[in-house]
Amino acid sequence: MSRSALSLLAFGLVACQPARDGSPSLDTSALQGAMPAGGSVGAVFTSPGARPGEELDPYIDETFIQLLEVATASVRVAVDRLDHPGMQEAILEAWDRGLDVQVVADADNNKYSGFGLLEDAGVPVVWQPAGAPEMHNKYVIVDEAVVWTGSLSMTTTELLYNNHASIFLADETLAAVYRSDFDQMFVDGDFGVDKAALGGEIELSIGGARGQVAFGAADAQIDLLVAQIEAARQSVVVAAHTLTHAQVVNALLQAKASGREVVVVLDATNAEIDTFWEQELINGGVLVVRDGNQNSPAEGVGGRLGHQLMLIDGMEKTAGSVLVVSSTPWSQTAVNRDDDNLLVLHNAEIASRYALELCELLAIALPHPTLPGAPDPADAFAAVCAAPAPILRINELLPDPVGTDAGKEFVEIVNMGSAAVDLSGWTLGDAANPARHTFAPQLLHPGQAIVVFDSGNHRSVPGAVNASTRALGMNNNGDTVLLNDPTGAPQDIMTYGRTAAGVSFNRDPDGEASALWVRHDAVDGARGRQSPGKRADGSAW
Repeated sequence: MSRSALSLLAFGLVACQPARDGSPSLDTSALQGAMPAGGSVGAVFTSPGARPGEELDPYIDETFIQLLEVATASVRVAVDRLDHPGMQEAILEAWDRGLDVQVVADADNNKYSGFGLLEDAGVPVVWQPAGAPEMHNKYVIVDEAVVWTGSLSMTTTELLYNNHASIFLADETLAAVYRSDFDQMFVDGDFGVDKAALGGEIELSIGGARGQVAFGAADAQIDLLVAQIEAARQSVVVAAHTLTHAQVVNALLQAKASGREVVVVLDATNAEIDTFWEQELINGGVLVVRDGNQNSPAEGVGGRLGHQLMLIDGMEKTAGSVLVVSSTPWSQTAVNRDDDNLLVLHNAEIASRYALELCELLAIALPHPTLPGAPDPADAFAAVCAAPAPILRINELLPDPVGTDAGKEFVEIVNMGSAAVDLSGWTLGDAANPARHTFAPQLLHPGQAIVVFDSGNHRSVPGAVNASTRALGMNNNGDTVLLNDPTGAPQDIMTYGRTAAGVSFNRDPDGEASALWVRHDAVDGARGRQSPGKRADGSAW
């Protein structure tokens, strides 16, 4: 199974039932049957490789076809190019089933065969006038419930030979906003600068995600994009077909000057047309590389980076991760005149899938052959993709509970690093047995704590688990507690001596590498004699 198929398994779509008012709603239960229930977003990626013959079936067309197969009421398509046989046939079949199918296209791209097939079948197609600013969208609205968008045009070349992604989201609020943009074009005949502003903050139903969306010239897309860059705390990573807008470049330079890690992958063909902004970024210390996709089976076919993608604080997999996906080339001309859309999603789970795509791009990236100071792609990869060393620390332990020890001993461990740590195979023990507890697969995110009790019911304690051996074995007259990584190497060691019944040992201050180990009641601001799952002052991690 390709990585694209795996990305489908990672998220899933909500299986909606008919709405209470009787209006149709999308039932996505048939979409990728292996997809888990309860999710509401998915992402699919092309897999062109780096050289001819390395392209893989991206599963994007299959996903799109299955999405339209389960549609029950309407399909609205705004796409600039269409000639992929499976995707155009899926639209035709929806029309043949009696669904309300509407299409918006760009007259300058009427050479693409799919549009003619649709019109011949009677599908209504509204064309942006030839010679006008470009209708550059690549979105689909299904049953007023699901939005499919991203950088991918529906052509065979784009699917097989260029780097792209499509994201699909089951959210009726988002679908309604996209429908409003679609109707301006299809119903009102307004395009480009003639369209009214629609964008803004959106309350999404996608697992706690927040969203923002902008369309075309009226919605100040660049202001929205720059605001995300300015809010970065750790890193900004970009993959861009086009990056020549002065405000975006200057925002990236400012982020770098402010201590953020900034990495950019550019489409090699487009970047070579004008290297001015590329050189500006290099001069400012930004790690700028060119995409390594050289899978061009014929002259002018394939071998391109099609993404307009940005990930803010997403490589670290933190709660503040932000994903930006766009069909908009980030140039002055495109932003000020064309029909496009830009979607911002504040959600770590969604962002993490795109982090993998960015690292795959960086793994095959190339340096500029002649520009002064051009960075080494290996440095760009290492800056954001090399996994940081895990920083897990023993923060608190209670070896001597009041009364019997059984069910009351605990050790609190905190992730003080910048990346989530998979606890699989880590062990916790003492001098007599280094594996009193072997951790099950679980991600411990930055700033989170896990508390290992010997046994008992501790549901009220945040992050509580019981030792796999149902014993911690900490001696009341002194012992050494060890936290070991999956190789068995100790990552943290705490040795204690005399104990006081019911009083834990705690770092002062919490979590710090240089902290002193003291009795819990001696920690400045401490509340009580112990605080499993919380800081010493009783506040949450």
